[in-house]
Amino acid sequence: MAEIEGEIAGFGWLGTDPKQDSITSFAVFPEFQKQGVGAKLVAELEGQARKMQMEKMAFRTGIANEKARRFFSKMGYKEIEVWLEKVLSKNASQKPDNKHLQEGEVTQITPQIKKIAGQIPGEGREFLENTLHWLEEHGYFKEILAEGRRGLLDNVHLQRTADEILASGYTIACGEQAIIFMVLCRTKGVPAKYVEAVSLDWLQQETDENMHEHAFVETYLGGEWTLVDPARRKIYDDLNYKKRGFVKWLEGIDFRDLKDSQGKHYSWKNLAVLKKETLAFKRRWERQKQI
Repeated sequence: MAEIEGEIAGFGWLGTDPKQDSITSFAVFPEFQKQGVGAKLVAELEGQARKMQMEKMAFRTGIANEKARRFFSKMGYKEIEVWLEKVLSKNASQKPDNKHLQEGEVTQITPQIKKIAGQIPGEGREFLENTLHWLEEHGYFKEILAEGRRGLLDNVHLQRTADEILASGYTIACGEQAIIFMVLCRTKGVPAKYVEAVSLDWLQQETDENMHEHAFVETYLGGEWTLVDPARRKIYDDLNYKKRGFVKWLEGIDFRDLKDSQGKHYSWKNLAVLKKETLAFKRRWERQKQI
């Protein structure tokens, strides 16, 4: 972990085997780049490897990541192989791009968020599990609505940023739980999407009572998208929403920047908009089933 004036500037982690150390996660936040932070992090990681009597240090990145390749080349690393792959899993069909790591209107990566992400150990799936555990341990899965304070729903829900949610110590509903989990993933360098899904039971019932939409997060690990339900503290090995009783509807950066499968843009400014658009989705779903 690297800090500048008490603020987290970047981080790097090692994954070891008996003969070679690999830098499994490495990032310097944009506002601290070109200040020597990356070089200091690499030097520290190499020092740790030497103490562990490791013979080599490696860092794997994509051929399109020219910035990382130039940086590590300057640090004395040589490109020794080309990584080839073929997509076999449907989960891997959509590769992440920069938008899955970028900040949104309510998912800005603040010093507080960097500090929290830096406290959560692990890599890959272990980091996801540890993040869910940390949020549960600190009370973020105990919804205020469950305590009978439903007046907060109209006044606060869909209005707060990830930073504000974490600072408050509580969440309003599953959307906020998904937002804070997702922003911690992105801070750690894990691509993540905010997903809005609708209950299959509610879509199939004759009335519109008891509307049920739910927020999920899709994270990109090991070449595949992984489905996470933060509200239920579940990590699934596939993207089968129907298996969980839902129909996937929207995905995006956060609940202010969402798109459906046709590319139509949605933005939840308040609960009334969410309810209106969810009902409209149900009408379209019903018409499609009649065809």
